[in-house]
Amino acid sequence: MNKTISLPELRKNARVCLSIEYELQLNGQQYTGETGDISLGGASLRTSTPELKSDQALENGQILLVLGEDRLLFDCMIVYVGSMGASGFSKTGITFKNVSDKNKSTLLKYMMRHL
Repeated sequence: MNKTISLPELRKNARVCLSIEYELQLNGQQYTGETGDISLGGASLRTSTPELKSDQALENGQILLVLGEDRLLFDCMIVYVGSMGASGFSKTGITFKNVSDKNKSTLLKYMMRHL
C-alpha cells in the first residue's frame, strides 16, 4: 500500500528568487554555495560545497549571507536536504532562528531592491 503524508504549509513569509552567496557552519564543517530563493524566515540552498547529506536535516548551525557590502549572520536549522537524484544538485531548506530586527530590516531592503 502506498501511503502519502501531507504536511501543513509552514511558510509564513513570501519567498523571492535570489542567488545569494552563503557560508554555512554546521557541526564544525563549512559549506559554501548560493541560495535559490530566500524569505525573512529562511532560504533554499541551491548549491552546496561540499554536498549536504539528508541525515543532516534538523541540525542547527549558522549561515552568513553575502549581500553586496553587507554580511548577515543568522542562526539556522536545516529542515530539508534532497538531491533529486542528480549529482551536484542540492535542494536544502533552512529556517532562520532568533532573527534580530536589524538583520530582518537589512535583508528585507536587499530583497525589495532585487525584485
